[in-house]
Amino acid sequence: MSGSSWSKLPYEFVDALPIISSLAEMKVVTYVIRHTWGIRDAENIGISHVSKDEFMAGRHDANGKVLDYGVGMSPMSVHSGLKSAIEHGFLVKYVDNQDGGRISCYYRLRYRGDVGDVIYAVDPSTKDRGVWAKIDKEILRDVYARFDGRCAYCLSELSEWHYDHIYPKSRGGPDEFGNLALSCPKCNQSKHDKTPDEWGRPVIFRDQSGESVEYQGWRKYSPSEVLS
Repeated sequence: MSGSSWSKLPYEFVDALPIISSLAEMKVVTYVIRHTWGIRDAENIGISHVSKDEFMAGRHDANGKVLDYGVGMSPMSVHSGLKSAIEHGFLVKYVDNQDGGRISCYYRLRYRGDVGDVIYAVDPSTKDRGVWAKIDKEILRDVYARFDGRCAYCLSELSEWHYDHIYPKSRGGPDEFGNLALSCPKCNQSKHDKTPDEWGRPVIFRDQSGESVEYQGWRKYSPSEVLS
C-alpha cells in the first residue's frame, strides 16, 4: 500500500468490537479514529477531535479541500451513535469553554487518565471568563432554553454556540436575560456590534406551541427606541 492513505487500528479498539451495539456507534467511532489516529501532521489535516456537524457534513483541510462527506447518517442516528460510544468508553465529549461566551463541543477518543464523560478545556468552577463569569449561570441556561438550542437569527440547530448581546455590549447593552440570545458563530461574527435592525435580521424564538415568534423585548435597551 505504498503511497496510499491508511492508518492502523489500536489493538484496544479491535478487542472491544463486541461491545459496539449498533452500526451508528461503529461509524462515529471509526470516523474519529480516521481523523485523529495516525494522521501525518505534515499534511496539515491532523485534528484531535470532531464536531457533531462534521460527522454529518464531512471534514475539510486547512485549504478548504474536502476530505470526506461524514458518516452518512441522520442527525438522530449520529446523536444515538455518540451516546452509545460515550457510554461504552470509546469517546468523550470535549467542551471548549475557554471563552465563556463562545462554547464549542467536540468528540474525541477516550485517553488513559480521562475522568468522566465530559472533558472541559477549562474547569468551569475555577475559570474567570470576564463578562460571562459575572452573569449568573442560571441566566445563561435560561437563554439556551428560551431559544431551544437554536440560533436566534438563522434558526439552525447548534452544536457550537455563542451568547450574543442583542443590543451590543460595546454600545451599552446590559448583561440581562432580556438582552441575551443564542447564536451560531457565523451569525454572531456577522452581526458584530450591530443591532438586529441594523443587521437586517430579527431575533426569533419558538413559543410553547412551537411557532416561531419575533422577540421584541431587546428594544427597551436601545436608546433610540426609548427616546422615540
